[in-house]
Amino acid sequence: ARAKEQELESKLSEEGQAARNATAKLQEALSSSERDADSRVQALKQRLDEANAAEEDLRARLAKLKNRSRDAEARLNSKLAEERKASSEEAEELKAELSREAQNASREEAALQAQRSKAEDEEAALRQALSEARAAANRT
Repeated sequence: ARAKEQELESKLSEEGQAARNATAKLQEALSSSERDADSRVQALKQRLDEANAAEEDLRARLAKLKNRSRDAEARLNSKLAEERKASSEEAEELKAELSREAQNASREEAALQAQRSKAEDEEAALRQALSEARAAANRT
């Protein structure tokens, strides 16, 4: 019985050692697995941080582009307004010049009409004088 007991104790001791060895192996595998998971988590965190930084950079660049676009649009609108104003002023100047030319032409036409009337009056006076001179010559 004592031998049987020792045999069982020996088996129990072997099984205990095997269980401890298996537990140690499992513990080591679990630790390795945890380290791998931690490493992957750290890598993912780093990638997430990099992605966030890239997104922030893109947002900043987009804001700058929007500002530049607004500034360019404002400059373009300002230039367009200046050109419209200049064009309007030029049109007003041309209208005034045309009006002056029309007034000058009207004055010239009135002066020519006055000269024509004067010439017609002089012609009529000369005809009258000629007619009177003929009548006087016929009487003598």
